Amino acid sequence: MEPFYLKNVAKYHSLVNKIGPTLKPRVSTGEAGPNMIVSARIRPLSNDEGFPSAIFPRSNQENVVDIHDLYNHPRGIPILKSFDYQVDRLFNSDSTTEEIYEDLVADLVPFAWDGGIGTLFAYGQTGSGKTFTVSRLEQLVTETLMNGSLKGEREVYMTIIDLAGNAAFDLLNERAPISLLEDSFGARRW
Repeated sequence: MEPFYLKNVAKYHSLVNKIGPTLKPRVSTGEAGPNMIVSARIRPLSNDEGFPSAIFPRSNQENVVDIHDLYNHPRGIPILKSFDYQVDRLFNSDSTTEEIYEDLVADLVPFAWDGGIGTLFAYGQTGSGKTFTVSRLEQLVTETLMNGSLKGEREVYMTIIDLAGNAAFDLLNERAPISLLEDSFGARRW
């Protein structure tokens, strides 16, 4: 961890505590849209991270999270920059992947089984827990597809890829590289 942050842990706590309950309320956008649900999972901090969490779910507003980032101002004075985000579903650090599966993914499985296309897109910083979450979701989807609870027989095709910058990897084939190509219109294909 960068020395600036480690040196200013106490200052960070002081600045966050000064904020108190004066945060501006978010106006709810209502229910999630029918075609896409945006969710966030707060990863628990590991013991060796050395800096307090910068993510604060609002206790008085569902699915709203405040992010308080300590900024190293050029003058050397630590400044707190705060942002708030609203998502359709917010999962705290104590939420299980099984809870996330039931809330977000379980309905996609029979939909895909009946010919629809279900997409789960995980996005986030390196080390934020995407692989941890998606790996377990992959197991739960596979269990549902294979446990006989869905009517009829189907051929199942599944693609799980990791896009990292300009590279792509097949997560069902030991992270084998996948070629990224562009068609004549500049659209990427793999």
